[in-house]
Amino acid sequence: MTLKQIPIKSLKAGMHITKLDIPWMESPFIRHHLTIKSANDIKKLLNAGVKNVTIDTSKGTDVVACLQETLKKDVEPSNNAKVFKKVTLEQELNVAKKLRGSITSLAENINEALKNDKAIGLEQVAPLIEGTLKSLGRNDQAMTTLVNMQRKAVNLSTHAFATFCLALNLSIKMNLDASAQQALGLAALFHDSGWLKLPLNLLGKNSAYTANERKLTEQHIAIGSKLLEKNCELPELAMRIIEEHHEYCNGLGYPQKLTGNEIHSLSKLFCIIDLYDELVHGLLDQPAMTPNGALAYLYKKTKQDCLDESIVSNLVVILGVYPIGSIVQLSNKEKGLVFEINRDQPKEPKVKIYYDKSGTAHAEPRIIDLANQKGQSFLVVTNVLDSKVQGTDPAHLMELT
Repeated sequence: MTLKQIPIKSLKAGMHITKLDIPWMESPFIRHHLTIKSANDIKKLLNAGVKNVTIDTSKGTDVVACLQETLKKDVEPSNNAKVFKKVTLEQELNVAKKLRGSITSLAENINEALKNDKAIGLEQVAPLIEGTLKSLGRNDQAMTTLVNMQRKAVNLSTHAFATFCLALNLSIKMNLDASAQQALGLAALFHDSGWLKLPLNLLGKNSAYTANERKLTEQHIAIGSKLLEKNCELPELAMRIIEEHHEYCNGLGYPQKLTGNEIHSLSKLFCIIDLYDELVHGLLDQPAMTPNGALAYLYKKTKQDCLDESIVSNLVVILGVYPIGSIVQLSNKEKGLVFEINRDQPKEPKVKIYYDKSGTAHAEPRIIDLANQKGQSFLVVTNVLDSKVQGTDPAHLMELT
């Protein structure tokens, strides 16, 4: 006998149940020991209030085998990748700014409606997903620039925008299909809905949560699920991502403490995107990190088996070793801001130099492409700086808005 407790959402036909988390008298079946024959059996259990079940994998299908089949079906790589005419970052930036305005505005409207328990339609989402994918196809750095360059007045709607475009950017890199992209886009807009019913002073507190505060913040998933079930008919896959986006592969996440293949691969992806933006914009109980520092943190978490290393590696590829918005010091002691990355040479970005080696501000920033230098003195990045440290940006020339 091999017993395993799983959430009801992971239950599939062919699994053999040995225990339910409700009293026997409340069960829709005469026995707690039974093999699930159809989706209707699962529906009966859900209607009875079952949250978790214990299965015997020696008498029925194992959860791992079922989930692997689900992942294969739900996240089928796309063989129909669209080809877009490439444009420069500068050319695409205005389009990206308009998209940011539309996505942020939609997120604000969604939040306002949910706050007042009003029903929400999804008809506006698909055009924004399509528009964002087209923008990323033309230049995949324009949208990312707006994510990392915005560090002030961050709230739920700007966080929704950031996760929306980063998740879609990563979906292109990982060659995911349209259904996966739709689920990720919807999850980004709705994943933090539960925060609307919590004290918002806890969002971005910038100091350690108390035990009670942490317990309260972790309730935002359950609160959000109920809110969305009442007011919005999201697809099942989008809801699953929302419910699992704080689960860690080693079981140390929440709320279900799922592990490994119990977590949908898209949930693993969105968890990484969500955590990255929370770190960069200080939405957790600690001060904001630099983009480079946030990536280093994610990589450390992969070594603790919290996060999927292959997804983190793909995120590093699209953001660069020194992501846009990073303040760097060069080998000649000059300081500047990374404004564009070079895909072929990720350690050699394009930088706007704001301070000379003595720390004196230039009247106008000098632009240098570290991947295309001429002359005998080749510069390299030697350090990533934090704008919050006194003396890093004395004239406030590199403050991000």
